[in-house]
Amino acid sequence: EYERVLKEHGDPVEVRDEYSSMMTAAGRRKQGEAIVAGTLAKYPKDANALLQRVGLEIDTGNTDAAAKDIKALREMKAASAGLSYQQARLAATRGDTVAQGDLLADALRQNPGLLGARVELAAMLYGSGKGRDALSILEQADPAGRATAEYLFHHNMALMAAEDWEGARKGVDAGLAQVRSPGFLYQDGLLRARNHSDLAGARKSLELSFQAQPSDPRTLNLLAEVMREQGDSAKYVAMLRDAIAKHPESVPLENALGVQLAAMGDRKGAQAAYESARAAGDVPAADIAIAKIEAQSGSLDAARERLTGLIKNHDNATARMLLADLEARKGSPDIAIRHYLKAIEMQPGNYEAMTNLATLIPIGPTTNGDALFWGQKALALAPSNPMVEDAVGWIYYRQGKYADALPLLERSLKALDRPLAHYHLAAALMKGGDATRGRREYEMAVKQDPQSAARATVSPLFAGK
Repeated sequence: EYERVLKEHGDPVEVRDEYSSMMTAAGRRKQGEAIVAGTLAKYPKDANALLQRVGLEIDTGNTDAAAKDIKALREMKAASAGLSYQQARLAATRGDTVAQGDLLADALRQNPGLLGARVELAAMLYGSGKGRDALSILEQADPAGRATAEYLFHHNMALMAAEDWEGARKGVDAGLAQVRSPGFLYQDGLLRARNHSDLAGARKSLELSFQAQPSDPRTLNLLAEVMREQGDSAKYVAMLRDAIAKHPESVPLENALGVQLAAMGDRKGAQAAYESARAAGDVPAADIAIAKIEAQSGSLDAARERLTGLIKNHDNATARMLLADLEARKGSPDIAIRHYLKAIEMQPGNYEAMTNLATLIPIGPTTNGDALFWGQKALALAPSNPMVEDAVGWIYYRQGKYADALPLLERSLKALDRPLAHYHLAAALMKGGDATRGRREYEMAVKQDPQSAARATVSPLFAGK
């Protein structure tokens, strides 16, 4: 019908845009791409077609092309809720969660009925444990949006994050009554697996979800966990191999197999699975996973070479973080610092990179403020993270500011008991004048991990005492 209208009315751009949008929404991506390409060949400044192409480019991982088209749309002053939404999606691929959240909120300000932006913003919130905030965002959706299965799925996830288990159970049951989709089956498995209350029931639902949609990462991860609890990891591997035989180009299945084999200690088998994922097109994630295996096996040079090759064509923050860690282990802190800075440039909200960077920067006349700057920036992004608290507390210790160090180090240890935290708190207590508590923390640290590298730093404070 669209093709008939196009012929009869001289190929109008409005009809072309609606036609390509319909094709893409129906899952006929190649036809949608072809129509968009034809539209832009004839109407290169058509904002709707350009925006559709941005979405297609992000879907296929062509982020550089998407960024170029977004720039063109902004220069055309083609601001819209759809553009903000696609910019948010692009920010997500780069790990810039701050920009992603701001852009999703902007999309909703322009078009409160844009359900995709609403559920993605809610997913960011419940994914970070802010279930109540996610519910508030979701429940502002219009009646049409609230009637969709997509809305119900995310509303259930937000209820779980808010620990409203009764409400979540009702929501999942309502979803399953509508359609026994992989998403609702996954949620049923999630609820049944909670507190190990019904692992058999959870596995049944998850296996049904797996059969219907074998490449869904959420189902794969939870099914692996449930079957591991049941002592059936070998059978899970067999299920994955059978699914891969039927879907040989499935990157999620190959990655799931790699993760499972690595967890079972089969590094060779895991690497082979990741190599298959790489051949299927998932080059960055596969190379990163293989590099981790190489590093764990002691092949640090091989891991470094692989990651160095990766960033030439697929530069990303995760690869830079791993390279930084390898360089730090090799005793090349200056190179590690450069990699961390690049990771932060690509992911401005990467507090882990900031924390690691802060710990590497030496405390000296010209760099004294640099370490604290990055540490405090990380702490602002993750104010309750015990690793960040420890890092900033230790920077204060290295600066001789023991009164500032102590509260952070104590909170870090309270949140996460571990040898390094005991060593750091012991040193700060000793320097702060509380030798009795300091000695107690030091003895606890030695008991937990006598081989810790931190012991060499802290032990002189307790020698002969």
